[in-house]
Amino acid sequence: MLKTKLQVHKNIYREQCLNYNKLLLDTKIAYYREKIKLVGKLSSPNKCAVLPSCDSSEQLAGSFVEFFKMKITKLLSKLEPVNCPELSVELRNSCQTMLKVFQAVTEIIVLQIIMSSSSATSVLVPLPTILTKKYIDRLLPATTAMVNASLGSGVMPDLFKKAVVTPILKKADGSHDDLENYRPVSNLNFFGKVIEKAVSIQIMSYLTENNLHIPTQSAYKKQHGVETALTRNV
Repeated sequence: MLKTKLQVHKNIYREQCLNYNKLLLDTKIAYYREKIKLVGKLSSPNKCAVLPSCDSSEQLAGSFVEFFKMKITKLLSKLEPVNCPELSVELRNSCQTMLKVFQAVTEIIVLQIIMSSSSATSVLVPLPTILTKKYIDRLLPATTAMVNASLGSGVMPDLFKKAVVTPILKKADGSHDDLENYRPVSNLNFFGKVIEKAVSIQIMSYLTENNLHIPTQSAYKKQHGVETALTRNV
């Protein structure tokens, strides 16, 4: 290509060199990042979860279930019913389209979702997430079909709604035998989270295209958080 001595060919060659160097650098970073994580896991002692004393694991699990259910019931009882106002005419007219159905996603989108997700693994999934990513080229067609089946039917499989709930001590110096000092952490099925992300992408795209984002909302929004809320209100 360089033998032609044409400027356009030189530009193409230069661009390809830059792309190659960037890809090489990204690959090196990903490789050493995984090595560092592995060394960290091997060099750190396993930390056992701190739990209240009990006669049996079944009894302890039952106590936590009843305690967390009671907390949710109390929280719901304190919430007052809210009458939502009808959608204003101005807001209705501002929406050019209605989000009535979810569109099927491509394998590229599903691949991006999976590779950008955490590699944390749930015991609900026999295949570790890190292996899912490693062999994604073989699993991608079936995974994409599964995601699109859920989007097309509007149904999240019951299997993906299940979670492994782990009680975590809020403060290290808190009493281990007081259930009030624990908070529940849910570990969901990885493929359920992939479907959830696919839905989130389409909803956020719809809100952005129709200018329906609430300016004062900072929670559950990309590049928003406590800092943006404080900046706006202080």
